Amino acid sequence: MLITEVLVVESQIGVRKALERLLEGLGLRFRSVGSGAQAERESREWRPGLVIAGLTLPDQSGLALCRKLCQDSLPVVLLGDIGWNDAQAAGAAGTLGLPLEALELSKLIHSLLGTRAQVAPPPGLLFAEKLMERSGVLAVSCYDAQGAPQHSVGLRLPEGLGGRARTSLADVHWLAEGQGTTPHVTMPPLRGAGLATRPLGVIQVEYGERCLLLFERSGGIVACLLRDSASASLMKYWLRSTGPVESSF
Repeated sequence: MLITEVLVVESQIGVRKALERLLEGLGLRFRSVGSGAQAERESREWRPGLVIAGLTLPDQSGLALCRKLCQDSLPVVLLGDIGWNDAQAAGAAGTLGLPLEALELSKLIHSLLGTRAQVAPPPGLLFAEKLMERSGVLAVSCYDAQGAPQHSVGLRLPEGLGGRARTSLADVHWLAEGQGTTPHVTMPPLRGAGLATRPLGVIQVEYGERCLLLFERSGGIVACLLRDSASASLMKYWLRSTGPVESSF
């Protein structure tokens, strides 16, 4: 499989790390730098297949860097709040908004690189998209085992929700184990290498008509926002009837 390399040019460490996680999830090789000068040097020595550049760099603007790299026939995507006309005038091949969305990034890379990069959407993103197809689902966010965000589709859920979900689900298991019982809402045990064998708990939080479901998958946590309690009940039924293949990363 041909893997296309991506050069990330971003001065904000948090944004850079988030983009690196998404690129890694898409199976792409990447290098990251924090200035325009570093980007120019790396692009000459390394020749990436794609450059993703922030608009504000410590030594020059992202637009200026884009103009320079485009002279070397490098496709550049500008990251941040910029209109398409301004980006196109600088020679950009595309734009990405903030905060980053895994689905938006995956679609953009597919459209820009085509058959040069065999990029398959990560399983976690596919799972999130599948949940979004269910009736009444408004948002799905997937987190790793530590609660760090990985994939998000639909409405934006609050920042830090993954960490709180991790703590809440740990409490559910602690209470269940202490009472010698299992949580009242469970999923079938997952079996296989590296997969949990205990029943997986589901927490339901209601506010107004909307419901939030928090549950575990092998290797991570999922938060699912639903329109109402009826939709939440249908989702829990679907989760209980889902087999190990559907529920694994």
